Amino acid sequence: MPFTPEIFMDMLKDKESVILSLIKDFDTCEKNRQAIDILLQKQEDAKVIDITKVQKAYSKSIRHLNDVNMRLLLLLITYAQGDGFSSDTAGALIKFGQGKEALREMFKQKMQGK
Repeated sequence: MPFTPEIFMDMLKDKESVILSLIKDFDTCEKNRQAIDILLQKQEDAKVIDITKVQKAYSKSIRHLNDVNMRLLLLLITYAQGDGFSSDTAGALIKFGQGKEALREMFKQKMQGK
């Protein structure tokens, strides 16, 4: 899926499907984890495992994780460009004892119109 502005428009138009997709992704990740745990347990028990099944399970899991990562990156891009990102980042810096520097940078960006 190429990166296009239409992706963001789709997210904006149907926020509910974004949330439902994240929930589905979470469930699928859990199922993948369980399947891999079963394969690992069989290996530890020295049972013969069909390598094709292992490759298929790993490939399916990696494919799903790539899809999840792409959706999470889109959400992070959306968050990072917003005002909340700057405030939350400054809040974290304040907790780490760098509040003055954070406020200075926020003020500097505000004065530059960023």
